[in-house]
Amino acid sequence: MVAARLLAVLLATTSCGSQAAAARQQAIASFSPASGPVGTVITLRGSGFTGSKQAWVGSSHSAALKVLSDSRATVTVPADASSGAVAILNSKHAAFTATAFALTQSAAALPQQSISGFSPMSGPVGSVVTVTGSGFTGSNAAWVGASHDAKLTVVSDTQVRVTIPAGAASGQLAILNPKHAAFSPQTFTVTGAATALRQQQIASISPVSGPVGTVISLVGSGFAGSTSASVGGAGNASLVVLSDTAARITVPTGAASGAVVITSAQYSATAATAFTLSSSPPPPPPPPPPVPSGELSLRVLGNRLIDAQGATVQLRGVNYSGFEFVAVQGWSPADPSGAQAGQGGGPKWSAIRAWKANAVRIPLNEASWLGYRCVDTGGLSHNPDPGGNYVASVQAQVDQATAAGLYVIVDLHWSAPGDSCPMLQTQMANADHSIAFWTSVATRFKAYPNVVFELFNEPFMDFDFSGDAWSYLMQGSGGSFSGYPASGTSGVWKDIKQPWAIASYQALIDAVRATGARNVVLVGGLSYAQDLSGWLSHRPRDPLDQMAAAWHPYRKFGSAWDYPYPNFHPQVFDDARAILAAGIPLVMTEVGAQNTPGTTGAPIIDTMTQFADQNGASVLGWTWNVWGDPENVLIRDVDGTPTDGYGKAMRDWMLAH
Repeated sequence: MVAARLLAVLLATTSCGSQAAAARQQAIASFSPASGPVGTVITLRGSGFTGSKQAWVGSSHSAALKVLSDSRATVTVPADASSGAVAILNSKHAAFTATAFALTQSAAALPQQSISGFSPMSGPVGSVVTVTGSGFTGSNAAWVGASHDAKLTVVSDTQVRVTIPAGAASGQLAILNPKHAAFSPQTFTVTGAATALRQQQIASISPVSGPVGTVISLVGSGFAGSTSASVGGAGNASLVVLSDTAARITVPTGAASGAVVITSAQYSATAATAFTLSSSPPPPPPPPPPVPSGELSLRVLGNRLIDAQGATVQLRGVNYSGFEFVAVQGWSPADPSGAQAGQGGGPKWSAIRAWKANAVRIPLNEASWLGYRCVDTGGLSHNPDPGGNYVASVQAQVDQATAAGLYVIVDLHWSAPGDSCPMLQTQMANADHSIAFWTSVATRFKAYPNVVFELFNEPFMDFDFSGDAWSYLMQGSGGSFSGYPASGTSGVWKDIKQPWAIASYQALIDAVRATGARNVVLVGGLSYAQDLSGWLSHRPRDPLDQMAAAWHPYRKFGSAWDYPYPNFHPQVFDDARAILAAGIPLVMTEVGAQNTPGTTGAPIIDTMTQFADQNGASVLGWTWNVWGDPENVLIRDVDGTPTDGYGKAMRDWMLAH
């Protein structure tokens, strides 16, 4: 669904397939402080906070929320905040502060910090280090070496205090705000660690084989304070100590098959199982033979989608959600889409066809498709394809949809850089895995002329980003990310402060075309594919001219259920018409509206389907799943009984064609 409606919504029920049970109406009795700059941590006191997933500050809907108890929560003022009420939201309710929070300094005004010195220069865990310099107002995080969870106290614009956290190792100090970071020119030396070191014990390693670059997860004890690792005698292995019982080692260049060893200043431990170095990853299974498609093909001609006979095609369809989150969370190994439409093995295709739908969109997870092990924010290692059947299951549902006469859109929905598990949506596709994902997907489905590739679900560039958002999104130039959101099985997300490189839309198109695939590709815009303002002027180049624009026109943030216009109205309609006028098709791959029992009508759906009919655009609704959520669910049961309001509006529109 539209992650845009707030970063935390990615963890809410629609996106993860679980249902919010017994969500209560919250009440905010007080909050403190009443004013402050970007990065201020606001403490809320009240009731009913358990289960809340989102927070707003003024016009910003991207505030980080931490629920401490049913009566206490904290909200961090984000970079795009403005003065205004503070709100806390769950899947059914919201509560607002009676008075406004006053923003005293915006992110745009945050200075670049500078560290001139610190004292003391060394000390044990728990030491309080006074850092002097300038530009510290608005800073909200501190690092000590590789540890990114140091406590920070801003004393003044020229002085802060940093508390050395448990697990910290010697290294530079860093002070960060939402836009900038400053690193100390000297190293802080963590002392006293040797007396606290313990003999490590490695209980298990996983995986036990793989090529250079494989991330090995270690489980055991005594890892705190370990500083180096080796694989097969190569002592330059990268080591990340997650906790006293978990660590990660990256197999380095020059490694050989052999022992996995972790070392501290006093001790070392060797895994009982040796690691076997393979020359390359196992090859993927070959794609199946082409499915006879007859007239079921799709290509771009001007601003139209056409079939094999040259007739104009308007895609009218639904999303089926499940593959993006079920397998990576480790449940339902036999069915990695999790029976989210009321039956195992995918939706009831005849029920979809009974609505006269001609298209289905299937969101995917890059780790589950590629099959690499990943690590969540709690340090747990996951097999994102626990049944070993993810690719085959996606293949089967594409084949079933094709046999039912449907066009199929496959989209990269959840991705994550490095070895992080894609358990929510990050800002954009990444250079680490997304190129490989689309190379594999395109190779598998290039013989399917009815399959469309939506290269990324919903980009957002207002989180840990600096630079030219449109240029970086489309071309991969003029910007950078300093971190990304990540989560774990607990459902609590974290901001991972680690630079990473995106795979731009241009890079993804190039990867798809390098396979020989001629399938139509879909390219979205900013603000969770809802902002089209810079799409036309920054668009990537497809050498085959088989590219269309993707749009997710959900109802305006914070508006009443019957508000009839999308975000960025009215300008977004002009932007959409400009894209069409430039000879590029437009596909709304997600729309949604209220569907609580008793709801009559869906004004936003009427607006968007009328626009589509008048301008030759396509529309797919989120989502064909039996979740029972109050918004964005089309059906009540496996047979496709429409929900009130939204479901009936979408069904009636399709049946009218």
